[in-house]
Amino acid sequence: MTQRKMAIFTGIACIMLFSCAPEKEVRHNGDYNILNYGACADSLKMNTAVFQKVIDKCSENGGGRVLVPPGKYLTGSIFMKSNVELHLMMGATIFGSTDSVDYPHRLVDMKSFSRDGKSRHSFFGLIMADGVENISITGQGTIDGNGQHSEDFACYPLGDELDSPWHKPRRPRLLYFYNSRNVKIHDIKAINPNDWTMHFKRCDFLEINGVTIHAHANANGDGIDLDECRDVVISNCILDTDDNAIILKSLGTRDTENITITNCIFASKITAIKTGTESGGGFKNITISNCIIRSSYEEEHYDAMRQQMNGSGIALEITDGGTMDGVTITNIVMEDCYAPFFIRLGNRGRQYGGVEPEPGKMRNIILDNIICKNVRNNYTSTIAGFPGHYIENLTMSNIRMECEGGIGLDNINPMPENEKGHPWPGMYGRHQQYPAYGIFFRHVKNLRIFNMQIEYAEKDLRPALYLDRVHNAKILYSDFQAVDEPVYVINSSDISIVK
Repeated sequence: MTQRKMAIFTGIACIMLFSCAPEKEVRHNGDYNILNYGACADSLKMNTAVFQKVIDKCSENGGGRVLVPPGKYLTGSIFMKSNVELHLMMGATIFGSTDSVDYPHRLVDMKSFSRDGKSRHSFFGLIMADGVENISITGQGTIDGNGQHSEDFACYPLGDELDSPWHKPRRPRLLYFYNSRNVKIHDIKAINPNDWTMHFKRCDFLEINGVTIHAHANANGDGIDLDECRDVVISNCILDTDDNAIILKSLGTRDTENITITNCIFASKITAIKTGTESGGGFKNITISNCIIRSSYEEEHYDAMRQQMNGSGIALEITDGGTMDGVTITNIVMEDCYAPFFIRLGNRGRQYGGVEPEPGKMRNIILDNIICKNVRNNYTSTIAGFPGHYIENLTMSNIRMECEGGIGLDNINPMPENEKGHPWPGMYGRHQQYPAYGIFFRHVKNLRIFNMQIEYAEKDLRPALYLDRVHNAKILYSDFQAVDEPVYVINSSDISIVK
């Protein structure tokens, strides 16, 4: 036997010998190797108890790293503890159980955002955290939710119709961290979630860097959900999702604020970058920069409403009270979106803590240096408040939109207000042609447009911009392709257009 073959044989034998070895505590410089505690890397034996025991021991001893060596580790829910880093070495994969009994529910007192002000909330996931600090998940390994293999969590339409209701059981998130501080998620790959991939609820001082997410194994496959979080940096991530790629929520009365997202690539079949749908607390001090929005590479769909491309590229929403104040989005290239921009101030009025919210506010929003290629015709970009409530202080500069075009005026109908509706680009009429091929504005005050270019590939009879009840708007040095008037103005005042 050659020396090389002998080395390979010896390595395989060692893996077989130690992958399911009996427990023998060995700690080296604060590192805890799960194989020394009886973990089995064969993808068959459940390792839940081992993971939890090692994490607990590491935390009790003052903290350190829990090492997951190369191999396949099957587990149910495990809870992170303070001062613990879960480190997945290259070649290591944590697989989520496909059995619902392996995901116990954790009850927490979240009355502040319950609909009736009384309910407690249960949450469950594969890797969870509840009220801890100084925790990390790092390494070149993979967390696989096994979402495509679980009958207990399978989602499917109950009929063949386009709007058929779905069977959607409660499902575990891949990561679900609640009320925790000083959290780092670095470099890992997260795939096949049963539901959302990463949900952070009321977490502060959060850093997510270099993460890859692929979420197409089940319905509602969000990428990263930040919910009532503060002081967050997300950078250098690649997300390909069946639902929203990255979404900021405020399901409660606490602001999501001080958020920076940069140098990322997003693909989604719903929305790439989104604030809302929940907005009780609102969103303040948000910057998003240097990102690419592209089509999803997936060919299979869960229903006919799931397209290959993003429904909307950038969606900013306040519909359940709350205030949006101070949002800057710059240096974005997006391709294959139906509505590159969807900015909506509505009055759906979902309750948080049993209290009916006052109408929300949206102000001080800047969109700058954005290229939108291959904009389709299903919906128009829409920026709209509702009667008596305006989106205020909106600046759009250095924006280029290349639209599909090719629409006449036969099917254009009045746009309903629909202030109580669920916010999404098709909320004004799924099959209706909107009155602008570029952007439809309504109920906007203090609008500034500078160096915007909008053109169509095929002749379109609609204007590029449609301004309805827009007040104090300046459109400067912009170029809009149009058969007739490029900007249509109705029920508006103090509109200045300088070519």
